[in-house]
Amino acid sequence: MNLQQIQYFKVIAELEHYTRAAEKLLISQPSLSYAMSELELELGAPLFRKVGRGVTLTKYGKSFLQHAERSLRELEEGKEEIAQENLVTWKKSCASRPEVEELFRKAKITPRIAYEVQDEVMITGIVAKGLGVGIVPRLLGRDYENVKMLEIEGLEASRTMYMIWPQNQFFSPASEKFRDFVIRHMEEFQEDTGKF
Repeated sequence: MNLQQIQYFKVIAELEHYTRAAEKLLISQPSLSYAMSELELELGAPLFRKVGRGVTLTKYGKSFLQHAERSLRELEEGKEEIAQENLVTWKKSCASRPEVEELFRKAKITPRIAYEVQDEVMITGIVAKGLGVGIVPRLLGRDYENVKMLEIEGLEASRTMYMIWPQNQFFSPASEKFRDFVIRHMEEFQEDTGKF
């Protein structure tokens, strides 16, 4: 199960029609049907019942919709929370800055940049002091004290990137939920692919 399947499911549930949902999502109807078949297979239950040319939710679909909506809300809250966190990043003249900007653009997050510095060591130092969060590559031979690191998969970057946050500082409930969601997602990804 992935986030895209959950988003597709929600749109179909709202519109009660596969073709209209596919048009709204800008994908082909067969691709949408396949994604839902895979989701139903993974869940082990039918989510939709055909009614004329449309569909309605089964009792399993209604139950799953509540969880899906809650998950999507929590994810959105987490994104908003991250956007409200102070971002510690590279100066615009640094080569890694465009990679970080692209990551936020793809996530549709406008970060609140608090500090712009020259290198990764300064970023991790500022984060360790509790003054923000940052996105950095793991540096070989460097010990990251007082920060938590989470690898970010799927970046088209020449270096591995991590999500970091202050280790011994209060984390808002929405930020914790977002962090925990990312950790669970990465653990599932590791189980599926053997990568992490």
